[in-house]
Amino acid sequence: MKKVKRAILSAVLCLAVPVVIAYALDLESGALRYEGGQTDSQVYSKIYDAKTPFRNTKGDGKAWGCKASVKVGGSTYSSGWHYGTASISKDRHWYTNETSYYDYEQLNITEYTNQNWGAAY
Repeated sequence: MKKVKRAILSAVLCLAVPVVIAYALDLESGALRYEGGQTDSQVYSKIYDAKTPFRNTKGDGKAWGCKASVKVGGSTYSSGWHYGTASISKDRHWYTNETSYYDYEQLNITEYTNQNWGAAY
């Protein structure tokens, strides 16, 4: 009986803890950083240039176009293309497939400005 109570208590505790799934990736030899996943209420995706003075690091002379996307159920949501950084988040739905992903491209400019950092193009 003691083992049954312990098993039931363990199952209840596992189900009561909110689920948080998150991951981070370094892309292009650390030039880009991707963070994506889900919390108990949101699915999110964020990609940004990690080697730029706009992130308080030394720049590497490259500029990137970034696009963040999430898919919740049958709907896909995108941030669109942005200079240097892009992010999006959407509410989770019960019993639907949820994914977060990214896309990027190297741009022909060598550095960002206050006017274009994070701006859509």
